[in-house]
Amino acid sequence: MDLKFVVTAVYSVLSLCGGFNELPDSKLTSFDINIAGPVFQSAEPGVYTTESFPSAIKSNDTKQIDMISGMYIPGFDINRDGQFDDKDVEEINSLRKQKKTETDRIRAEEEAAEKKAEEERKAAETEPAVTELPEVTEQSEITSYTEVSEEENSEPVQDEFPAPKEMRGIDVSKWQGKIDWNRVRDAGKEFVIIKAGEGTEVAKNFYTNIEGAKEAGLACGIYWFSNARSYDQAVAEAEACLEVASQYKLEFPVVCDFEYRSIEKCGNPLENDKTAATDAILGFLDTVEQGGYYAMLYTNKNFSGKYFEFSRITEKYDIWCAGYSLHEPNIPCGIWQYSQTGYVDGIDIESRVKNSVDLDISYRDYPEIMKYLHINGY
Repeated sequence: MDLKFVVTAVYSVLSLCGGFNELPDSKLTSFDINIAGPVFQSAEPGVYTTESFPSAIKSNDTKQIDMISGMYIPGFDINRDGQFDDKDVEEINSLRKQKKTETDRIRAEEEAAEKKAEEERKAAETEPAVTELPEVTEQSEITSYTEVSEEENSEPVQDEFPAPKEMRGIDVSKWQGKIDWNRVRDAGKEFVIIKAGEGTEVAKNFYTNIEGAKEAGLACGIYWFSNARSYDQAVAEAEACLEVASQYKLEFPVVCDFEYRSIEKCGNPLENDKTAATDAILGFLDTVEQGGYYAMLYTNKNFSGKYFEFSRITEKYDIWCAGYSLHEPNIPCGIWQYSQTGYVDGIDIESRVKNSVDLDISYRDYPEIMKYLHINGY
């Protein structure tokens, strides 16, 4: 009996019994090179054939195998009827289908486990509603600013940089609904950072929110959600942000908000390139600063370590840190978002249920800093 025919039959048996991890589905072009699984699909999709198969194999005629309209795999008489025919092919295809079903099941279980792990990771950054303010520790001083000479401005420059000052505030977007800003002020909040836009579009409710907050006497800053996939796109977003910011005097920073939704599982090329991601965010922040505004980045410890060369950012710019279930920020920052489930009177006044809001502590006297540096419209 021809040796290759024996090897082929053994391979077929092992494949069907699970001795090989997969039954390959690639074209057999040379018998000397390819010994694949027990059956093979023909050149026409969905068609299987065994024509001239035994004689071609026994004679080791690779040319004959390739010339036949089908593409052949060494076969085996799986139903033991004395011949290798279409019934054997059906049996083998059934086994393949079972194997694929099992493989798909295992893959689905692995994906579900990965999704659960991701949800648990994000859940670790959340916490129950805050009823008392956490104890606050002193934060590091600002490391760099763009100084403005006295000659360039009519107002006199203070002799000393403004001293640290703790202030309590919130940040809002469309999700907080209609807001009674006088009630927010009377609840003890001194500042608000308002979502002004995303990508290159102005955010819903922005103008209503900032006009109401300013009328109530709250210090205001803005944040801009970035979906940047490149340096140029980040710069374009910053320019759109500046168009909005330039309409107001802002007592608090102009913040770039680049986070999980911006980069994960959305095909963003920056996801796996820390240098490029850092370059893009610096492009946004540099553009804001060059436009005459105090630039800041919103982030957290996990995200900044995973996606940025973070020291390149912190050596130039201030940070708004998100960190929940903590007694103090876990990275140096100028503003700490310590809760995302707080309650403040005046938020979403048209809702029948209490709506939560992010709670923040500022460690720096940003209103005086803006005046001192003559930026943010001052």
